[in-house]
Amino acid sequence: MAEIKLNKDLQNYVDRLDKGIDKGSFDKIRSAFDELVEFIIDNQFVSYNLLTVEKGSEKKYPQNKFFNQIVASSDEKEESEWKDLNDNIDGKFFDYHLPIDGNIVPINKGLFVPREYQNDVKSNKWIVPIDTRRENMLKKLQNLNYYDKEGKRTKKKLPETDVFANPPAKNKKKFLKDFNLILGYKNSFHQKDEDDIDYMPSDIKNIQLEELLPKTLLHKTLLWKSDIKSPAPQFRLVGEGGPFDDLDDGQDSRDFKISKIKYPVFHPRVKKYLSLVKKYLSTILKTNQIPYSAIEIIPRSSKTISVFIISDAAKKYYQGQFDNKALDDSIYLALSLTFEIIKQISDQLNDLQPLDIEYMVIKKDKSLRFQSIMSKRLNRIKKDIFSLNQLHNKKNYVFEKNDFNEALLDINQALGHFESKFEDYFSTNKKTKVNQEISEVYAKLDKDQKQQLITLIKEEKKWIILTKI
Repeated sequence: MAEIKLNKDLQNYVDRLDKGIDKGSFDKIRSAFDELVEFIIDNQFVSYNLLTVEKGSEKKYPQNKFFNQIVASSDEKEESEWKDLNDNIDGKFFDYHLPIDGNIVPINKGLFVPREYQNDVKSNKWIVPIDTRRENMLKKLQNLNYYDKEGKRTKKKLPETDVFANPPAKNKKKFLKDFNLILGYKNSFHQKDEDDIDYMPSDIKNIQLEELLPKTLLHKTLLWKSDIKSPAPQFRLVGEGGPFDDLDDGQDSRDFKISKIKYPVFHPRVKKYLSLVKKYLSTILKTNQIPYSAIEIIPRSSKTISVFIISDAAKKYYQGQFDNKALDDSIYLALSLTFEIIKQISDQLNDLQPLDIEYMVIKKDKSLRFQSIMSKRLNRIKKDIFSLNQLHNKKNYVFEKNDFNEALLDINQALGHFESKFEDYFSTNKKTKVNQEISEVYAKLDKDQKQQLITLIKEEKKWIILTKI
């Protein structure tokens, strides 16, 4: 296996793992790490072309016909097709982008704050509009006399210092602080809010976080953005001057197409890559004793992975993520460094196309778990029933119509039992609308009011018993 070199900080992190945890845990991390590295080296174009499907799979999954297709033959032909897809010299392959509602946080590369958690963030200076950030920077610069009241640059110069001196020269710290503030203010005029969020036209409902994950897992229809020349069906065309286009189509135009397509079923190599990333990440989380119930990895473009870490501690995570002790937060360190390592491994083999990995922590959704399991089991049942139709072959089998009638009778009996079970369950555990409203009102009462209500109900029951005697 070829050697992968990490930068100094990340190499130190890996070295500390060896010293800081027990040998057994480290062996698991190292094993998962080596397995991931080996796959990336042997399949160096896969991690940059994630929205790729198996050629011919559109017969079973119609949505796959809109995405880039590669044979699954494990030979030189497949290897050549992956290279052609990655190089895309003739421009026949297209990227897609799946929007999600929330903000990327510039200071914590990789952290994504879903909109539903933004109110939980204590210090939200990095998830406010760029205009507000620019105004705050200008006020600081005016207080330091670098800018006047009209917002024009004054003649004041940065403090003189030797930035490269060793040991550090006098005023170096102040020079760098002021320099970065001035540079950040100037750069803000070239930034848009859409650089940190996924834009969709205001009259089209955004794909909300809580809708994206279940729709993706259950193969429901989603809104995608793509190049106007892509084969995707056109639901809406956002024309020249539109507010946002993150697609590298080799054009200065901001035109892009919005399409309604189900989430694709990926090429086997993409599935393998995602499973290895998930395995490595799971090992890191378990070793660091970070509570989570599940991990879902959703590619949102060919080079963008969104990692959903499902945990009951989601709100607590965002509440503590932005305070002054953020760097001491074990979750942040474990996740950000893990993703940075994955990016470095991939980027060394494909330095022209940087990989994007963003992660978010979201609360556990029991309804989503139910929908996901129900969907998987239904699909399995459908496949089993479909396989019965393949028995219509007199060359291989001897059968009569009555054989199928008996099979249909068994299926109908099973369906009848299924129906009676869930009908019985819901009739036994029925919650009326009135009971629900009473529960909501009761929950709003304070302790004394609840006690008074319980006393009244007990007295009412005694009165009913007396009237029956």
